[in-house]
Amino acid sequence: MEFFKQLNSQGCFPGTVTYNYLLQVFGKARNYPEELRILKEMAECNCEADAITYNDIVISAYVEAEREDEALYLFYRVKELGCVPNACTYNTVLGLPGKKSRSGEMLEVLLEMKSNGCIPNRVTWNTMLAMCGKRGMESPCLTTYNALLNAIARNGDWRAAESVMDDIRKKGFKPNELYYSLLLQSHA
Repeated sequence: MEFFKQLNSQGCFPGTVTYNYLLQVFGKARNYPEELRILKEMAECNCEADAITYNDIVISAYVEAEREDEALYLFYRVKELGCVPNACTYNTVLGLPGKKSRSGEMLEVLLEMKSNGCIPNRVTWNTMLAMCGKRGMESPCLTTYNALLNAIARNGDWRAAESVMDDIRKKGFKPNELYYSLLLQSHA
């Protein structure tokens, strides 16, 4: 920060890329209030935030600061401004409605993710299962896991299939023929 302040005092003003790096530093340090302060500074300096700023940094900062409603608002606002969320952003935002017992909105985010060409991955599916479990929804049964494997198999994500398989084993379910068929399909 001292180096950054020194540059400013000499008339060297940062641009979006510089601010993004600074935001990343504070994000890795989990200093979310400082990230939000820097974002405010960007706005005051008329330095436009870009898709990287919003997608990878700011929304995560709001989530980590337990300001879920603001993160959701920002997510929807950024999309209105033309920024296209990436898989990392979708995965970050996906659990927010689940935390607020808004499972319908959570499913809408998942469907939007898929319709925008972002392929759900292991993080996506684990988030969905975790949020459903935390919200007191029915615990997944073998049929639930098979439906999940079906979606994963269509995307050919064998790593996600392996993750689901591990979860099935941990929960003590006995796989059936459909399970093995979907598992093979995901590896193929």
